[in-house]
Amino acid sequence: MRCGSVSPNSLTYLSALMACSGLQALLGGHKIHGLLWKLGMQSDLCIESALMDLYSKCGSLEAAWQIFESAEELDKVSLTVILVAFTQNGLEEEAIQIFMRMVKLGIEVDPNMVSAILGVFGVGTSLTLDEGYVPDKRCILYYLDQDKKD
Repeated sequence: MRCGSVSPNSLTYLSALMACSGLQALLGGHKIHGLLWKLGMQSDLCIESALMDLYSKCGSLEAAWQIFESAEELDKVSLTVILVAFTQNGLEEEAIQIFMRMVKLGIEVDPNMVSAILGVFGVGTSLTLDEGYVPDKRCILYYLDQDKKD
């Protein structure tokens, strides 16, 4: 495509990153990341979220965290991506700490973030809840409200 008459844009690269992420094709995603860097497009909010998703799904959590930490702007998608990244890579405690830091900073929590953080209590994680116990939304919101007061 880059050699033809049609010029790729950020959506083209975003789609390619998402494909690499789904296939866990780290090498292909890394090449696209390098190209985005050369083109100066690596700071696009959607691109950053896609890169974090790619690296975390390929087990390169350090690279995902580096992108998260260096981001000029964060949105609900990028915040949810990093929470899911830590959870899916077996770092449930760290995911909870990041989530609580977000809450303390006054970042608005949306249902996707709550869903991501509840994933740390799923089957097969180090924080698996007792069978039959499902945290109630009111309990979670109460806990978050109490933590904000501290």
